[in-house]
Amino acid sequence: MPQPPPYNRSTDFTSLSTPLAPAAGSNLVAELEAIEATLAAVRNNLALIQRDDGKLNNATVAPESLTAQTRALISAGWRLRGAWQTGTAYDVADVVRFGGVGYVCLVAHTSGTFSADEAAGRWLTFFAETLVPGPGTIVASMLAPSFVLPFNMLPNFTASYTGATPRSIGSILERTVHAQLFGAVGDGVANDTTALQNAANAAAANGALLVIGRGNFLVTAPITVPGEAAGLIMEGGVITRSGSGIGLILGNSGTFNNRNKVYRNIRVQRAVQSDWSSEGDIGVRIFNIDACDVDIRQAEGFTIGVQLVGDQRGCEDSTLYYGRIVNNRIGLDLRTLTASAWMNSLVHVGGHFANGATVNPTQARFGVRFSREPGAYTLHNRHLFLGPAFELQNQSGAVDAIPFLTEVDSRSVVALGMRLENNSFPVHRQTAGAQDHHYDVAYASNGPITGPIGDAYLIGADYPASATRAGASIRSFHQAAAAHHTPRLVANVPDVRAAVFVERQDSTPEASDLGIEGLAVISSNPSGAPTTLNELMFPALNNIRLGTNDIGLPTSRAVGFVVDCGVCKEFFVAAEGENLRVIVQLFNASETLLDGTHRVLLSNQGITYDSGTPRWWEGNAVFEDATLTRLQRVSILSSTARYAFIGVRGHLTASETSLRALRLYCPAEHAPRVLAGLPRRWGSRELVGQVDFDFASIAAGATAQLTGGIPVPRARAGDHVSVACSINSSQVMFLATIGATETVTVTAWNRSGSAIDPAPATFYARVLKRRWSAS
Repeated sequence: MPQPPPYNRSTDFTSLSTPLAPAAGSNLVAELEAIEATLAAVRNNLALIQRDDGKLNNATVAPESLTAQTRALISAGWRLRGAWQTGTAYDVADVVRFGGVGYVCLVAHTSGTFSADEAAGRWLTFFAETLVPGPGTIVASMLAPSFVLPFNMLPNFTASYTGATPRSIGSILERTVHAQLFGAVGDGVANDTTALQNAANAAAANGALLVIGRGNFLVTAPITVPGEAAGLIMEGGVITRSGSGIGLILGNSGTFNNRNKVYRNIRVQRAVQSDWSSEGDIGVRIFNIDACDVDIRQAEGFTIGVQLVGDQRGCEDSTLYYGRIVNNRIGLDLRTLTASAWMNSLVHVGGHFANGATVNPTQARFGVRFSREPGAYTLHNRHLFLGPAFELQNQSGAVDAIPFLTEVDSRSVVALGMRLENNSFPVHRQTAGAQDHHYDVAYASNGPITGPIGDAYLIGADYPASATRAGASIRSFHQAAAAHHTPRLVANVPDVRAAVFVERQDSTPEASDLGIEGLAVISSNPSGAPTTLNELMFPALNNIRLGTNDIGLPTSRAVGFVVDCGVCKEFFVAAEGENLRVIVQLFNASETLLDGTHRVLLSNQGITYDSGTPRWWEGNAVFEDATLTRLQRVSILSSTARYAFIGVRGHLTASETSLRALRLYCPAEHAPRVLAGLPRRWGSRELVGQVDFDFASIAAGATAQLTGGIPVPRARAGDHVSVACSINSSQVMFLATIGATETVTVTAWNRSGSAIDPAPATFYARVLKRRWSAS
């Protein structure tokens, strides 16, 4: 409350005097003036002991004013030593007075000069009237890094809530360890290595949360926050690593389970940019996290920015948030050290994985790497990346700048909403048996690049020679989002048995040459030494079993589609049937067969090259639902390949295999040509031929034949045949039959009553191979 207001008389009472009482007014004024003087004196004395806010005035309570009980309470904690003296031994909690200011001793010492002792942090100002001009003002010394409140001297505190119990303030605040309490300076000059490590050790010893406040904390060795600590929060500070090595280690190696931890606002930078020569140069290394929440705002200037490590156990079931992961050769490394470790089931949110244009411009760089020590766990699985951005600087295509590098047999890695700028053509490179990686790219602008397709907006995958799977599915939504919601069916034979036609009939179907509309047929033992597309693709072959609803293929026969793969390099083959294997043959632009140096990979199984007579690529497992091998994407890695035969062959005898339907798909942004039917000799049961001919005059009711007939390759007896000509004629009719193999005989009949000499004409023959009758 404020001071009481002063009394100021406002009325002059002298006018109240009368002849009978001439002094009455003057006496009243004198009385009121006496009261005013007394009140003013009371206010002056009150102001000596009370401030305007109602609290005691500073420097009003002296020790002798306190009760003996109060003095005993004070002296039990802080020891009153009176005026400071030089050459005197002081202990922690000694209280002295110097220059009108009270101080408490923080460090036991023998006094020299007071100014030097104070500068060394041995004394703390706990009271000086000039430092506390009013209520609510913070004493400047309380903001110093060395300030420690004597919480152990304070009485227990009880919160004003129902059920609250008394707790000492010290026991509450000790659950959080502040690095500044251990002497961390954070000025970017002083070496804070020992202070930060001592604070981290204290947090671990007490199961407490370590807090590193604002500042730039220079370290010369790794700071390890042991797994026994509750976690780490950095309040805007940054750990700057001087020299090479690791900046910050979170958790313990070995079998320790670093579970249920919180790591917030982690920032680590290297004082001098790394030359990327050593993979031991790491910003943040995290061991064996489980059900943790990790927020890394900055990891900058190292060979590896952030590394998650599984060692004798693993990392799992945690969520990580990323900010600036910049100027590192590898932004994020997910690595296992031992066979008993793992790296599974993690969610990665955000992150700007980037490099400056002038940072190590001749060296390859990667955003995220899946890796392991030799012999360590390799099946890293179920990683979800949400909205990462990659700007790795491909140096105009001169270096590899690849967002995802997979050196293990990882499974089910999904990245959604990716942003790509100034990276290489591949979004994904794998060097082993990774599969089921899926990348959705929201934006792609990679600038000048060197790749299979030199377009900055097109992206793909890279499979070096050591890769055994085509493990990546990549969708670019950049200017193509609508297309991805429309499936791209390239070729389709929905009922293979219904599409069978008879090329050449023998006594049984198996001995006859049978073809399939839309498909080519190839053999593992063709006669001669065929090397071209037209030589190797047959319209029909024997030894194909005909069932009621399916066909059977022996190991020596394959059926499939022939497609143009000059631009589109990925196809999805879907086969309905049993005991079938994927078969692929590649041809160059001259339609010459390519050898096994032109590689093909499958998504969900291995593939090998048969260098024998067939010279084809073959999957190493049959289509089977139980092992998911029915779902196969064919990735053609050769830029030389222009045409591809993609189909299936029998794995066992014809009676043990079954093919009911065959389909081929490709990515939505492509629409490749399918080669079937004329002028090719495969994939169609319709044949045509033509000749120019001039019939002589035909007598009334007589017939004449077109000399030599019309040549139609593959025409056989039993085929359906018809003929047309280029002139109008209602009196002369033209009839067609198969007169000899590969020849259509044309007969002209003059059905009029007089001779007719037809004009010269072009005659067209159409031959249609018949279906095999079920009977």
